[in-house]
Amino acid sequence: MIIDSHFHIFPRMSGASGLRSAKEHARVIQKIVTGYWTARDGVTSEMQDIKFRVGKYGKYYYTKNGKEKYVRAMPPWMHDMSAPPEIMLNYMDWIGVNKAVLLQNHYFGALNRCFGKYVEKWPDRLIGTAQIDESRAHEEGQIRRLKKAVKDLKLSALYYQTYRQEWLDPSGGYDAHDERLYPFWEEVSRLRVPVFFDTGNTRGIEQYLTELRKVEGVLQRFPDMVAIICHFGVLMTYARLDVQDRMSLSPSDAFSRTDSVLARYPNAHLEMGGLLFGNIEEEYPYPTYQKLVRVAYEQLGAEKLLWGTDMPPVLMFCTYRQCLDFVKEHCQFLSEEEKELVLGENLARIFHLKTG
Repeated sequence: MIIDSHFHIFPRMSGASGLRSAKEHARVIQKIVTGYWTARDGVTSEMQDIKFRVGKYGKYYYTKNGKEKYVRAMPPWMHDMSAPPEIMLNYMDWIGVNKAVLLQNHYFGALNRCFGKYVEKWPDRLIGTAQIDESRAHEEGQIRRLKKAVKDLKLSALYYQTYRQEWLDPSGGYDAHDERLYPFWEEVSRLRVPVFFDTGNTRGIEQYLTELRKVEGVLQRFPDMVAIICHFGVLMTYARLDVQDRMSLSPSDAFSRTDSVLARYPNAHLEMGGLLFGNIEEEYPYPTYQKLVRVAYEQLGAEKLLWGTDMPPVLMFCTYRQCLDFVKEHCQFLSEEEKELVLGENLARIFHLKTG
């Protein structure tokens, strides 16, 4: 069984997508994608007035010094900036992926109800995650929101962003491991749902370590929780470093300083969605990225690694089949049995799915 642990299906990005309005959604998108143009065009404040708007064919438009510009954040086939389930399921069929985990992000909107409909229609193909307002996770309303998503909408996991969400609440809320969030995590434990922790687009090892400590604080308090670190943890951060920074620090040392702590927690895992988004410029099959996967494998073992792609954004870098073959054909340090674990058997175990 092959399961993609990091997959996206979503309605038009120009709509409200479960938020209060399309305008609010555009504000969230602008906040999140600012990193694409900050260095290039000198946009120093992610929320400054640049007449940001959602375009077509994978583009977002903005105005700088009276000139219209754009940044591409999605592949060009997305003419209406959506990823419909019918198209995404055909991608899965095309290369032989049996199931996919639908991950959320405020970038795409508030999609609990949307995911509930997808899971209801395609229960044998799609596994849905729930998302709450993390800045208010200490409030009873977010606990009710989680319970509704799991019990009524049949969503099977929680997607949780550890970094501060100032666009949701100026105060930013509390860190994930703050004791004021214990009632929320107690409910997660009662519901027995895995948690996909997104540590954000960290811009260095120390920043990533700050986010990882929040996750570890939760696991220390709730050691039986199944935790999945998105975007391959520190190795994704490492891949995004400038060349000079990578030369001064080996990936093995970076991993030892950070994600090696996951070995202490039997239910902690790394998923590799978005790994191929890094700043490492080389041709497929990306030998440097293979080395990064090998670092995680040697320090944690195949039982803790989950294949994922971050479809459809990953299509700006390689094909979906190449994402699969990257592990299936080119990570030769994995045995065939270990490849099966990474490509789906580990996730099947986490979600109690029947295999074979």
